[in-house]
Amino acid sequence: MPGIALSQFENNLSLDPNTLIFLVTLPLVITIISFAKYIMGVKSFGIYVPVILTFMFYQFSRIDSGNVSVWQGLKYGLFITLIVFISSYISYKLVQPLTLHYYSKLAIVTTNVTISLLVVLFILDLIDRGGILRVDIFSLILLASISERFTNLLASKQTSTALMLSLQTILLGMICFLVISSQTVQNTFLNYPWIILLSFPVNYFIGRFTGLRLSELYRFRELLQKDSES
Repeated sequence: MPGIALSQFENNLSLDPNTLIFLVTLPLVITIISFAKYIMGVKSFGIYVPVILTFMFYQFSRIDSGNVSVWQGLKYGLFITLIVFISSYISYKLVQPLTLHYYSKLAIVTTNVTISLLVVLFILDLIDRGGILRVDIFSLILLASISERFTNLLASKQTSTALMLSLQTILLGMICFLVISSQTVQNTFLNYPWIILLSFPVNYFIGRFTGLRLSELYRFRELLQKDSES
């Protein structure tokens, strides 16, 4: 059975169960992001950032018993994400007037984001909020790297546009997290890993879609209604 084979694979290699969950649900997460962009019209920081946010939320959701707390994942995940975006925004606005190369500005912004995360973690450790400290440090490093995408957006777009894209990216990451944190979804992908192959035809049809996106249908609903009445 596929489920037995996958469980044996996990045990033989001493894999962390969460690592296996990340791996088997990654195609699902990317498919959701693709559907949201091309069918629903959701705009985000590409695929990379929503994926990082999804699995960062999941890292924060893990509790001692090995179970998942959705509320804990959203609470801590949103808190740290806001720290990254706010510190990135403030840092970029401070270095924006300076006559420096872009990468130099980016290095300063990323350094400030890293310092902000260290300060927050230090304060949380002092007040004994240990739940947020259980996250893998690699996840925090990846999260800090998001500041590069946000800084690049601030440099090329208006602030309102950057903030709107950030909000949609965070919401997309939250939706993907809620999906993969479902015990039903996890059990399905662990027991029937061949389901991953369905991402090929699904993404093929998504990629061939040329109609109006849902956001465009809503945006032009009055015009479409007038055309249908005429």
